[in-house]
Amino acid sequence: WTNRGLFRSDDDLQSWTQPLTTGWITDIEFFPEVDSLVFLYDDANGVNQNVVLRSTNFGSTFSQTAEISGNSNARGHIAVSPDCDSCVFFASNNGVWTSVDSGMTFALNSVPSQSCRGFAVSDVDADRMIYGYVDLQASSNGGQSFSDITDWAMSGSNLPNNYVHADLRTIECVNGVFYAGTDGFLCKSTDNGVNWDQLNNGTGIREFYCAGLSQSDWKVQMAGSQDNGTSIRNGNGWIEWNGGDGMEALVQPLEPDWMIGSWQFGTRNITLDGGMTRMSANNPEGGSTNANWQAPLLFDPNQQMRVFHFSANVFKSEAFGNGNWTQMGSPDIGQIIVADIAQNNSEIITVARYSELRISVDGGYTFYEPQGTLPNFSITDIAFDPRNDSTMVITYNRFQADNQKVFISHDLGASWTNITGNLSNMPLRTVVIDHSAESNIYVGGELGVYYKAMNETDWTLYNPGLPNLTVRDLEIQYGTNVLRASTWGRGLWEYKLVDRVDYPAITVTEISEFPMKVSPSPLVDQYVTSRISYGEDLSEVYVLWSDSVPSFDNRIDMSNSMDSTWVTDEFIPHQPAYTDVYFKVVAIGENQDTTETYRFHYVSRQNPPEVPDTTIGIMESNFESPILVYPNPSNGMFSIDLGRGYDHVQTVVHNIEGKQIYSEKTEGQQIEVQLDQSPGMYFLTVTSPAKSNGGKPLQARIKLVID
Repeated sequence: WTNRGLFRSDDDLQSWTQPLTTGWITDIEFFPEVDSLVFLYDDANGVNQNVVLRSTNFGSTFSQTAEISGNSNARGHIAVSPDCDSCVFFASNNGVWTSVDSGMTFALNSVPSQSCRGFAVSDVDADRMIYGYVDLQASSNGGQSFSDITDWAMSGSNLPNNYVHADLRTIECVNGVFYAGTDGFLCKSTDNGVNWDQLNNGTGIREFYCAGLSQSDWKVQMAGSQDNGTSIRNGNGWIEWNGGDGMEALVQPLEPDWMIGSWQFGTRNITLDGGMTRMSANNPEGGSTNANWQAPLLFDPNQQMRVFHFSANVFKSEAFGNGNWTQMGSPDIGQIIVADIAQNNSEIITVARYSELRISVDGGYTFYEPQGTLPNFSITDIAFDPRNDSTMVITYNRFQADNQKVFISHDLGASWTNITGNLSNMPLRTVVIDHSAESNIYVGGELGVYYKAMNETDWTLYNPGLPNLTVRDLEIQYGTNVLRASTWGRGLWEYKLVDRVDYPAITVTEISEFPMKVSPSPLVDQYVTSRISYGEDLSEVYVLWSDSVPSFDNRIDMSNSMDSTWVTDEFIPHQPAYTDVYFKVVAIGENQDTTETYRFHYVSRQNPPEVPDTTIGIMESNFESPILVYPNPSNGMFSIDLGRGYDHVQTVVHNIEGKQIYSEKTEGQQIEVQLDQSPGMYFLTVTSPAKSNGGKPLQARIKLVID
């Protein structure tokens, strides 16, 4: 394809002429019987969309054919076949046409029921045609009628013999064999589309948008790809978790089974069991009118059950998306395209849409426009320095040789410095800064990964074993010192951070009880366990921890209990309910090569009561499991545990006068409620359309006390 007209070479690509200086050329065919006869299609709006351009002099000049009646400006596809020496075939969303006079005039054959993104005619039997987009259809009578030959919905672990995946992109016939390229496979059929062989099974060629990785288990990762959904990688391989177009993904830092994946336009789904099940996050403002195609999704580095959903507005969930969402503020720039949160002071949030950059210093409630001057181009990514919240880097992906691809600010956007340097005109897609003393900056561009230390000038290509192609996303797994790259067309890749190839690798870190919504309780002895891989002897391994703020000013040593496993000599001291606890693991090698994990966070929670109060609590319930509401009495903030997950749960609260003061629809097992009401008695009703054993919708009524 070219949107700059037609380019022609007659000396083996050594030089080029331009017979057509304008137009959007989407298809070219050479007539099989006459070398000088060339056909092309120009999809430029309203000019040549209802004709084929025809050349009789090897493409030096072109003239229009007669109008293809009924095409109505739909994008066309041209086909020819040696089996019909005077035929040219044309297909679009609006039909299939045939010319029997070498492309001078066209007659409509039929209008297939599918859309058309690809069309081919057999080169051994011109009556055989294949046409389609989401699914494929075939004709055996020269296009007079078509019938379905594939079904994209028939996916799963046992694919049928006619499965080619959705969205046809290209199709050709060579020696009677049809070859089709879709968003999932390169396939071939030797029987005119009845059966298909998937030629690329096992090849790493997915087009990944981005990936989320676990900081506590280096094997675990969730990644979203173009029309191949969201996939989960664990110690046993890959799980195909969700279909469609996969986008942003998160893994809870300390609980690797908790993940959030995305469809296009900001629709989120959650798994709480490592991908075995899936449920809606019920997030607000999804869909093309509200959120960007790849709407940002981030967790709070200092409150790691808190996640942010970015659409035209900013929303947060305090329960890792498994509960109510609260609207924060709006930067008033339209659908947010990129965002990042500072690692140390997570009240600092930066968002951008195209060239519009906005900063919040109050957790997303309000935003301001920084005063520093930047190019008027579309920003592709933002990254904060994990060691300095005032330092951030942004990237641009223009192809123009303008030497304006990456900028840095050390004063939270008040001023900017161009650090493009020797990258010159390399379009950049993504940026990340590591946690080393050098604060190495890594950028992913059209041709791989480059890095430089923050105080250096020149960039260095960092592509050990990486194919030369577009890198869309970069993530750092702290404990193993690994940089992971999501590529557009060659899958996911990883390599060690600069100068850290032989550093200790802390591959797994866990505590005695993971930070689920109602745990850990204050009474659990929280030992920290890590598995560490290292080629030499470790000189020290320990945990740094703190409560309330991430100061990490307390130390607990770790001992080697067996093989590569290290356990803290003491547990992290018990904390009162609702206390923030922060910790990280440090491993020092014999050469003082030091590795630190990501900074982990959990909150001590109050234990739910084992037996509800006889006068303040459950009044009636036909839910399958006992419902727990805690604390009760409360200060207006309480949790509801339904025993298992339900869809379409309605939570309503009335005051003692019968006036409704709260109503919320949600999904899942755990529901968080916050009421801003005066002390007194209230009545909670929880309903679900799911049926009880008696066939009635589920309902529970509970007395609440706010003190």
